[in-house]
This record gives sequence, C-alpha cells and structure tokens, in this order.
Amino acid sequence: MKQVQPKAPQLSSDALEPCDLSEIELRAEADWSHLRATGLASGEARDAIFDEIEWQSARLGAVNWERASWRDCHFNSCDLAGAQAARIAVTRSEFSDCRIKGLGASESDWSDVSFRDCNLAGAHLRFSRWKLCRFTDCDLSGSDWSNADARGLVFHGCDLRGANFNFAQLNGTDWRGCQTEKLQINAKALKGLICEPLQAAQFARVLGLDVRWE
Repeated sequence: MKQVQPKAPQLSSDALEPCDLSEIELRAEADWSHLRATGLASGEARDAIFDEIEWQSARLGAVNWERASWRDCHFNSCDLAGAQAARIAVTRSEFSDCRIKGLGASESDWSDVSFRDCNLAGAHLRFSRWKLCRFTDCDLSGSDWSNADARGLVFHGCDLRGANFNFAQLNGTDWRGCQTEKLQINAKALKGLICEPLQAAQFARVLGLDVRWE
C-alpha cells in the first residue's frame, strides 16, 4: 500500500448544526461554517468560504463554485456531477462514494485531499495543482489533467483509461495498480513517474521505442 496519507478534516462533529440545503439559498462571497448539510443546493457560491462542513448525500452539481474555498470538509455520498468549480481551493477534505463526473475544476488547488470510491470520469482538471493528495478505487477515465501539477499524487486501484496527462508534471506520481490504457501523454510528462513494468511498456511508444517480447 502506498504511504501518502492526506491530513484528515478537522471537524468538530458535536458542534455541527443541521442544515437542509433545500430550505436556503447559497450566496456568493458568504462564509459558511460548522454545518451538517443535506438536500439539494441552489444559488451562487462564487468566492464563498465553506469551513468545517459535513456534506451528507447532498446534491451540489447545480451550484457555481468558482473561486470558492472548501476547508475541513467531508463529502459523503454527494452528487457534484457537472459542477462548475474553476479556481476552487480545497484543503484537508475527504470525498467518499461521491458522483463527481464532468467536474469543471480547471486551475484549482488541492491540498491534503483524499478521494475514495468516487466517480470523476470526464473531470476537467487542467492546470490544477495538487499537494499530498490521494485517490483510492476511483473512476477517472477520460479525465483531463493537461498541464496539471500532480507531482507526488497517489492513485491506488483507479481507472485512468483514456485520461489526458499531456504536459502535466508527474514526478513522483504513483500509478501502480491502476488501469492506464489509451492514455494521452507526452514524453516530458513521463519524467519521474512511478509505474509498473507493464505500464512502462505501454508508455514506450511515447518515447519512440519498439518493445518486443521475443
């Protein structure tokens, strides 16, 4: 098992106030904290700050999260499919069993964030930046990581088939145990990547190698 373990959210569970998102409207540039949020979210969350939020089975895809900040948040069984979250900043947060297909999070910043059993197929993560983050048993097929800084990022048991890593920084990134067929990746992005021998054989064509087993 790979050893990168992001810091857990600092949530004071006993101090969280119940919040039914269907009864409120999120506001841009507002501060929200210490909530246990459920239901269907609506409104604008641009430039808003969300601190110590437990999102439980919340439907969040219809909200504009551009430039918002998520700190010490736990997302459990939430639906963020298609959410627009360009330039969002996420710190010490966990995503478990979430549907995040087609997330639009280009130029976003992620620090101490973990994803487990999540579907991020087709997510747009161009020019994103990652520090001490981990994906476990996630579907990232067809996702776009072009020009991302993913150095040291760990993927364990993930589906990366068809993903685009062209011009990404992958030094120390670990893909062992992942499905990596039909990736889009250029030779420079492969520098320092941690992979298995069979994966290396797949990437040989990018380097112009003619690999023969006999």
